[in-house]
Amino acid sequence: MRAAAECTTSSAKFLDAETLQLLEPIFGISVNESEIEIFKNYARDVLLYRTNSDLGLAEVFALCDKDIFPSVHNVLQLLLTVPQTSVTVERFFSSVKRIKDHW
Repeated sequence: MRAAAECTTSSAKFLDAETLQLLEPIFGISVNESEIEIFKNYARDVLLYRTNSDLGLAEVFALCDKDIFPSVHNVLQLLLTVPQTSVTVERFFSSVKRIKDHW
């Protein structure tokens, strides 16, 4: 999920509006581009003045006040709840090993 990776402050395209707008038709959410830009500047200011390390997706979500940035809050909440792994595919290949003989 490229969108989730771009929500970390270490990403070169941190909170890229174009990438986040790709989520609109898939999940039925609205993404306000001006709100994203304001939150992006706020998150960078917090990063510069409060901490010396990069913020992950969960930390960025914690910074996002639902009342001030409702659109960004919804996008970040969605990205936190979508599974980021391929566990179902790995589980499938594990079961194939039990069924199929190596000979």
